[in-house]
Order: sequence, then structure tokens, then C-alpha cells
Amino acid sequence: MKNIKPSTIEELLALWDSPKSLSEDLRVPYVNAQLMKHRKSVAVNHWPQLIKAAKGKGVQLTTDDLLEMRQRRAVAV
Repeated sequence: MKNIKPSTIEELLALWDSPKSLSEDLRVPYVNAQLMKHRKSVAVNHWPQLIKAAKGKGVQLTTDDLLEMRQRRAVAV
């Protein structure tokens, strides 16, 4: 496993080089993955698959990690 732990959703989504690869890993339509990357946000209903896909890239995440990322972003905005 890699020793990286993204601190933001943007950093997490950067693990995928394209919306196409993200859409394949999350099993969502391409346009949804495009919007996720553009908005730097992932809907909660996609979190379980996102956690699995991140694990495949060597990143251990929990729903608590994703919640912290979301809260951090809300405070920054």
C-alpha cells in the first residue's frame, strides 16, 4: 500500500487521471465522473464505491475520512 492519504476530495479525485477512469472505477456514467472532478465533490451514495476504488489505488479511506474532507471544504468556502 502507498503511504498517501489525501486531505481533500480534490486530492483524492486526482488519483484518477481522467473522468473516464473514475467513471469506470465508480461504475457511474462518464458525465457524472466529469462533474465530480469539476465540482470537487462526490455524492454520499457513491462513497462506498469510492472507498473501494481508492483502496485499489493503495489508499485506505473510511467514511469518516470523507466526511472530514467534506467538512473541511465547507468551512473553507
